[in-house]
Amino acid sequence: MNQGRERVIRLGLAGAVFIAGILIGTFLWDRIVLPFENPWGIMGPLTFISFNPANNVVRFLVFVSCPLILLAAAYLFSTRRLRELFFASPRPAGPAQGKGGWAAFLFLLFFSVLLSLFHPFNFYDELDTFHEGETLGAAVSYEAGQDPYEDYISAHGVYQDPLRSVIAFKLFGRSIGAARAYEGLHDILAFTLLGLVAWRLFAGNVAFAFAALLLASVYVFVEPSWALIPPLLVWRQALTLSFILAALSLNSRMLRGELGGAGLFTAGFLFSFIPIASFLCSIDRAFYITAAFVVLLPFLYFFGFRGSRAFLASTALGVVSGAVLLVVTLQSGIDEFFEFVFLVMPRYKELMDGLVYPFGVPSAFLLCALLSLNAFWVAKRFFCDLRVHGKAAPRIFFRNHFVEVMLLIISMAAFRGALGRADLPHIAYSSYFTYLLSIYLVFTTPLVRAFFERPGLWRALNAGAIALTAAVSVFGVYKIYSGDLLRQKFPIHVSDAELIPDNYEAAISYLDANLGPGEHFFTMTNEAAWYYFLDRPSPTRFHIVWFAMPHFYQQEIIGDLEEKDVEFVIMSNSHWANKLDRISSQARLPIVRDYILENYEFHVMIDDHEIWRRKES
Repeated sequence: MNQGRERVIRLGLAGAVFIAGILIGTFLWDRIVLPFENPWGIMGPLTFISFNPANNVVRFLVFVSCPLILLAAAYLFSTRRLRELFFASPRPAGPAQGKGGWAAFLFLLFFSVLLSLFHPFNFYDELDTFHEGETLGAAVSYEAGQDPYEDYISAHGVYQDPLRSVIAFKLFGRSIGAARAYEGLHDILAFTLLGLVAWRLFAGNVAFAFAALLLASVYVFVEPSWALIPPLLVWRQALTLSFILAALSLNSRMLRGELGGAGLFTAGFLFSFIPIASFLCSIDRAFYITAAFVVLLPFLYFFGFRGSRAFLASTALGVVSGAVLLVVTLQSGIDEFFEFVFLVMPRYKELMDGLVYPFGVPSAFLLCALLSLNAFWVAKRFFCDLRVHGKAAPRIFFRNHFVEVMLLIISMAAFRGALGRADLPHIAYSSYFTYLLSIYLVFTTPLVRAFFERPGLWRALNAGAIALTAAVSVFGVYKIYSGDLLRQKFPIHVSDAELIPDNYEAAISYLDANLGPGEHFFTMTNEAAWYYFLDRPSPTRFHIVWFAMPHFYQQEIIGDLEEKDVEFVIMSNSHWANKLDRISSQARLPIVRDYILENYEFHVMIDDHEIWRRKES
């Protein structure tokens, strides 16, 4: 049988097994229903329908696993001839070496920075009192000398919430524009790291490196819809990209057989330091990176750096250094941090804001199928190695396919976020590494490798990639110039008065005039920006009351309102954050609501802001 026919049969068999697995997974999806429990009385979209948030996770894992189970069965139970045909001898691993020089590399970095400027804040848009308020309100508490987690909760991380704005204020002055400008610098960092990852990942191959970046530009033109979910890269992915760079450095040294040296020590240190330190910045990303670190570390040691004291010492030092940084930064709030992040929040977060994964939406279904295809592709490469190398296969496979394994773990872990808050935008920014792995798998196929061995063809493809990137760059430069995006990206010249919504100004002035020195107010509207407007820290640990739904946190709020004799409560307004998922804060926090109704009385309505005042004794 000639090679072309064998290749067609092999592809047909793989396609049949994969499609059969997808059909089985689809059939099982809605039939997987776990018992529902809500011991803390949380109210959210899922609690109304008694839907266990873990259903999304288990359904997804079963869906992804079905093709893998069929693939394993095909390996175990097929005849020898069929096995040799289906699981043919593995081809050389790794990407085809590119020939991009310094000019291509610098253009790649330029394009990376350009992409980061495509989605700036528009300074003509009003402040997002919910999302931007998360960092602005927490910054007021930090500047007041309060300790994170002990005195105020940072649901995303102490850097992402208070420190990001605190540093911005020190750099550019105290303003909303300063916080936006500093976030703009984070965007540039994230996209620059993406450019570096793309260059390293695709071995300097111009066409595929630029493809990885062009992928990140799709969101500029296409928003998530029923037909397509383009990947969205947010600045917090800088943590994951930094981790990937450290892992790629370790992979290069593993393939070269290095067991010591400053380079290995540095890469090992960063590989273990970044996951732990990430808990200070972005808690959800830290969980995903740490999961990848925990899975990859033993394989790296036993299959790549066995006996290397430098690797063991560097990774141990990285973990210890990350832990020390956590303790030093959080200080007296370290106990509360561990309690909230590891013991309490995971038990109620998705009951609070989770959604049923929209499996029936074509774009959401196709993204799950793409994740499953990636896993299937990587698993098939493993079985090919297993057929040829037997017991030695795990080590050989890991060394030859470390990049695929790493990206698969990271993409699966990152997609965990999409299985919680399962709306299309959250799915979009949980999907970039899934798309990146798909490009890499295509890039490392024998056909593509053979293609790049023909100089005329790869030159034409590289030229086409550069031409397309140049066209997008010209569009980007035009958009930046015509839309004045640089000023919008870094609006340090814009006053707060231009950004605060008009219907907030009178209420801010009233509260500012009626609050005496040391007096407190409290908002039930989930807008932590109020504490920034009035430059007064929240009287409770919860700037955003949404996170205080467990009954013991509601009791804690009541204790704080009593102890600090809080005078005013912003009870409600028309902002969407006051009714997240169309559920009012008063409905979500009935214990706090009843306390306010008993101890406060309606005071004044200013524009759409309903303000209550403590009853006179």
